[in-house]
Amino acid sequence: MGRPRTQGGGTSGVTKPACVVNTERPRESCPCVPAQGCEELSGATEVSAKLRELTNVSRLSIIGDMAEGISHELNQPLAAILNYTEACRLAIKANRADPDVLLADLQQIVEAAERAGRLIGRLRRLVRKRAPSHSSVDLSDVVRDISDMLAREADLAHVALRTELRSSGSLVQTDALLMSLVVISLARNGIEAMSECEADQRELTIRALTADDGNEVVEVIDRGPGVPSTRLGSIFMPFHSTKHDHVGLGLSLSQNIVEADGGKLTANHNSFGGMTFRVILPTTAGETT
Repeated sequence: MGRPRTQGGGTSGVTKPACVVNTERPRESCPCVPAQGCEELSGATEVSAKLRELTNVSRLSIIGDMAEGISHELNQPLAAILNYTEACRLAIKANRADPDVLLADLQQIVEAAERAGRLIGRLRRLVRKRAPSHSSVDLSDVVRDISDMLAREADLAHVALRTELRSSGSLVQTDALLMSLVVISLARNGIEAMSECEADQRELTIRALTADDGNEVVEVIDRGPGVPSTRLGSIFMPFHSTKHDHVGLGLSLSQNIVEADGGKLTANHNSFGGMTFRVILPTTAGETT
């Protein structure tokens, strides 16, 4: 069993025994911590369980909303596999098969199958219900993995989707799946925010970078109308919503996920219009990709 994490992300030197609350005896008899401590621990556990359940519900909501885009992205490599396979079959049947051409076509089939496999793997990870699992993660990989899943939705909304990977490769301790959901939700907010903008103004940038202070950052930048200044201070409050048609994670839940990893989620107006949301996470000392 691993040591419990401290607030700063490290481990404490002393492991306290788990507190089991027996409802059949007075709280004062709890051997681990005082009655108030038991009550606080029980409350924290309940909040954590509710947060996990809300995250699972939001995760399935996101997948449902993105179903059309995901199916389109999956159809592209499958169609390529079908086309190249048929070309090889016809060439062999007509006794005019050029080995070099066949090898090139077969390579295209392999690459298309690998792309489809990667997309299915990402989808399976998003759909599967599981307990949070932290590991060392490169945020550039998070941005890279979700770009294909967002491409179709951006295309349907006539939004130019740009990804920039400027990270130094330093790793952060996070749940890669939950962090992917956070960035997907922020990106979809940005796409929706530009729904009434002029076509040449619809541009969404997702950027992974290393900040001057060494933290790893993901920026989601849109060119929409932006959040009114009077509402900017309340957008991370529970039940506050800037969305119209879909639930997503919600900014409050996204903030909770980021802060649970010792990070910050911030929102700022752009000088050129729109908003920049920043996921800021501390790095894992000494670890790089």
